[in-house]
Amino acid sequence: ERKNPKMSLFSGSFVDGKIDWNPTEGMNTDYLISLPFDLLNFNSCSFECGYNEEQINELQQDKYVNSYITTREFEERMCYLSYFSCDHQDQIDDVLLKIYKDNYKGNLSTADSLVLEYMEENLAEFIDTTYNKDEFRWDNKAWISGIYLRYLNYVKQGLTKPLDLTSLGATTPVSRTDLLEKGFSEFETSKIINYIRTRDEVIRIRRDENKTRDLAAYSFSTNNLGWINVDVFFNDPACKESNFIVQTLTNDSFEAIYVSLVIPKRNISIFSIFNEGDTYSFTKKKEGYRLLPINEEAFVVAIAVKDDQSYFGMQEVKIPSTGTVSLNIEMRDKESIAEAIADLSKN
Repeated sequence: ERKNPKMSLFSGSFVDGKIDWNPTEGMNTDYLISLPFDLLNFNSCSFECGYNEEQINELQQDKYVNSYITTREFEERMCYLSYFSCDHQDQIDDVLLKIYKDNYKGNLSTADSLVLEYMEENLAEFIDTTYNKDEFRWDNKAWISGIYLRYLNYVKQGLTKPLDLTSLGATTPVSRTDLLEKGFSEFETSKIINYIRTRDEVIRIRRDENKTRDLAAYSFSTNNLGWINVDVFFNDPACKESNFIVQTLTNDSFEAIYVSLVIPKRNISIFSIFNEGDTYSFTKKKEGYRLLPINEEAFVVAIAVKDDQSYFGMQEVKIPSTGTVSLNIEMRDKESIAEAIADLSKN
């Protein structure tokens, strides 16, 4: 005889001799994926401002494990809310973070709604949903209006929370037989196992992404090349509009590839700011900064990691205004990648 599980994911009734399954009230069939804290970066968008160490440490408390605090979706929200960590925002970031921390046991959509409500009640003078219609204006009103629009979408998403396997009495590694013996139905068992498999794959992908980022940071730190944004070219008379793309050629598939444009003469490196499939570019296609030093000697560099194996590609170019640069990516050890990039600063 099966035991009663600690939580029922679905309820059902017999209809015409068949079981009609329905989500248990207040729950959704689609759960967010909870990640280990070491795979989350709550300061990923804090370029000029940023959350302080105390704020980050508070979010990494054990009580938040398996809550929406440990999801990619919350990480994305932290990116947008980082604007409120700037000094001129009068600690609004603390207020908004408190909303998420106070409601961590519930659904992400609940906290999203409360953040939206706070903005409507306290920041109404800065909210104009048509303010950025033609182009982004880069002032306080533009930033807050943009964040507000983003939160309107977040609330519409109606996201729930991760599936807490511990509260279900399901420990990992888990087997179908074990779950059935605990009292879960075949349907519930399939949902739990699929969730675990999806989570394992997301964690694997995120680890590869982080290793790729770390390898790129390590490789470029071995020389004097400084990373910059393309807006540095905005007032440079030697720069003209460019929309060339880089197409990576490889027999392997990667979750993340760091593609850079290295210009030794200027002692700088630029990360790609846009990618679609296996193509990358260093300027925006429709709006924003689109200038590069045309015809200057440069190198297109790509770095990737997959299953703890590093990959590398490098192609010398004269920066074109248009067209496609093909870049082969092959397996390469970490040390030789760093040496190859270090040699670029000697050109």
